Amino acid sequence: MADENITTTSSDEIDETDSPDAENWDISLRHGTLSKELKALEYFTANGLRQAFNVLDPKSTGKVTKTQLQILCINLCNVINVQFSPEDIMKFKDGEKELQFQDFIAYIGSKLLRKMDEKVVDSTKLDEISWTIVEKQRKTLTGDKKLTDNELFMIWQAFNKINIDNTVNIDIEETALFLEEFMTAMGTPWTRGPLDDFANGKIKLTFWEFIDCLENKYILSTPKSVYKFGLDKVNDVYVKEIMKTGLLTKKGHKVKSMKERFFVLSPQLLTYYEGKSSNGKRKGVIFVAKQSKVEGIDDSKTSKCRFSILCAQKNVPYEMEACDPKTKNEWIAKVQRCIDCGNLTPLMRELKDRSLERMKRRKKIADEERSRLEQEELIRRQLEELELIRLARDEAQAQAENEAALKEEERTRREELELLKAEYEKLLQEEKQAREVENQVREKQQQILEEEMLKRQELEKIKNEQDRILEEERKAREGLEELSKEQKKALDDERERLSQLEKARKRAEEQVETFHLKMKEAEEERRQAALKVELAKEKTRQMKVPVGLAKPLTLEQKMLITHRGAGSFVEQDFSKRPLYQQTDQPAAEIVNQRKLDEGERTEIVESNLVKPSEGSKHFEVI
Repeated sequence: MADENITTTSSDEIDETDSPDAENWDISLRHGTLSKELKALEYFTANGLRQAFNVLDPKSTGKVTKTQLQILCINLCNVINVQFSPEDIMKFKDGEKELQFQDFIAYIGSKLLRKMDEKVVDSTKLDEISWTIVEKQRKTLTGDKKLTDNELFMIWQAFNKINIDNTVNIDIEETALFLEEFMTAMGTPWTRGPLDDFANGKIKLTFWEFIDCLENKYILSTPKSVYKFGLDKVNDVYVKEIMKTGLLTKKGHKVKSMKERFFVLSPQLLTYYEGKSSNGKRKGVIFVAKQSKVEGIDDSKTSKCRFSILCAQKNVPYEMEACDPKTKNEWIAKVQRCIDCGNLTPLMRELKDRSLERMKRRKKIADEERSRLEQEELIRRQLEELELIRLARDEAQAQAENEAALKEEERTRREELELLKAEYEKLLQEEKQAREVENQVREKQQQILEEEMLKRQELEKIKNEQDRILEEERKAREGLEELSKEQKKALDDERERLSQLEKARKRAEEQVETFHLKMKEAEEERRQAALKVELAKEKTRQMKVPVGLAKPLTLEQKMLITHRGAGSFVEQDFSKRPLYQQTDQPAAEIVNQRKLDEGERTEIVESNLVKPSEGSKHFEVI
């Protein structure tokens, strides 16, 4: 039958697990409600009522007046939708104006729950009624209050579930496990030290003591964005009792196609949703109970990592596929655990097992302690008896020894006199030997003193020699320091002189650069002059053509080679004037005219010579 809360768009999306009571079962199994017979409340709901009952009993008498309980009963009747009759509670245990908690629970089961028409009721609403009374105690707490009322209510519900012993206090070991789960979800290392310091030897804590410890010892400086992860973990593990969540590919029951669904496993219930989380639309529910069965399916070419779950309500198998073998085995183990727990939820089974193990362990410790005390008492009595026997024996022995001592004393006195005489003689002999040894020691000491005196004189000579050497080294070091100062001064002078030479070199380079520019200009003028000469030569050749065997005579001159190539000067040019011209005026132009048979050629050579400057140590252009 299709789920009344689900609308489908294709035949493959039809929910094949819902029944007319599915929604009520869903509320029952997710929130926890009344027992199947509807005769008694669930233990955690009764724990909440117990705490509310204790708030109404501030003097801890164990009883609350029926008048006070009427208001609580009216609110309970509004939740379970039954009519409240004040006469019922006043007639219950007629003759008594106050009720104990066990009587109050018996009244709820026999007078209120029997009137219910519904099979189930959301226990969260019952918890809210109890919480409205319990939360008034928060005002009496000291210290920082970080948790909101809604967060406290959720932790209070978890506290009531953990308290499997049906008392208002929770065992310190369960508190430690709860806090460890809380801190691990926050990503914070768990340490038990703050809890033990807070408990100060207590083995059980009330709910408000537990909240005080949590707020002031563990999350005092933690922002809400961080400890919210711990609250979510507590809500999933203890309140909703979610055992596992994740994505699986489910095979359709009517249309045999595989679709990805998000599954949430809680006690006796496997719910699946559209999308990647439980926030999507719910598509169906698979009931898990003792009649259910989960088993793996062998891999084939077309399917791998599959397993099937037999629905407890309709006896229909449902096939799912996991992403890998590890995930498949985890789901099979979790579902099998739900099946094995039967009517109890896995959390209740775990809490009961821990409680029994804790009781056995503490009983064993108590038995061992009792046995140890009994053994110590037995040993103490035996020691007392042995002490009496020892005293009696010592008294008899002392009397016998006293009599023997008198005889022994007389004999000992005579022996002591004889020994004393021998001792005196021995002492006289030893004194004589001691004086001889003393004389020998005195002579030996005198000899040692003389040797020490000689050694001292030698050491003084060595010391004087060392002082003389040190004085000489000091004077030599002072001479070296003076020499070092003079060398440093000379080095500074040389550096100054080198700096001046560097400046002179830079000025010389600038003048050489100027000289090179002027040389380039002279070369250009020479080239122009050469062209003119060639033109004149050509004209002369045309005017004077040689006749017969006659031909013009030419003077062969070898050009000088420079770093720039063939130079503009010949060796004869340098022999016609001195190398340096001592004048401040620009150099005169030197013109060599040579008359050859072919004609007359004029070469103008201009050169600038440099000479050392007497004042600044560099060359000037002349």
